[in-house]
Amino acid sequence: MNSDRFKMLAILQQVIMQFYDWSEREDDESETTVFRRFAGLIDILCRHIIIKMKNGECVTQTTQDELIVLQAIAGFVCSSNEKPYGSKIDLIATTRLDGKSYDLSSNEWKKQNASESILLKQQAKNIRTNASILSKLLRMGCWNTLILAMDWKGVNGYAYTLSFINGVFGAYPLPIVFI
Repeated sequence: MNSDRFKMLAILQQVIMQFYDWSEREDDESETTVFRRFAGLIDILCRHIIIKMKNGECVTQTTQDELIVLQAIAGFVCSSNEKPYGSKIDLIATTRLDGKSYDLSSNEWKKQNASESILLKQQAKNIRTNASILSKLLRMGCWNTLILAMDWKGVNGYAYTLSFINGVFGAYPLPIVFI
């Protein structure tokens, strides 16, 4: 039930069951509508593994932690009731270790008719967020680590890896993904 073959068959079954939804899509569908179709596929893919997905315009713990540090450096003190705010992300891959949650990657979706300027802003935000996550993992001693992340525009997307080599972050695209 948790083998890779079974997961792929379950994903194929889900795509077939949703075929009408995928084929009859509108260019002006909301980001949430587009993401909802992917959520079921991602849930199947991540079954029975230690990686969990958080969705619904979440904020990564990593960016919240960095905001606290930056506010302290700048001398800005929040009241005890205020919670630091970070960039909202569509899907965050996380894992738990010793009762604590750790961010693993940030992933974004936009609707099919999003403008190029919106897509570039999303891409930049996603790379910055993933660089923040990677920095934290490296500070924790996770060497030879890279981030695998995705950006989507409707049903067209791409995955990329983000690594830190010789003091520089580098994003490297993987083949284009289309569903």
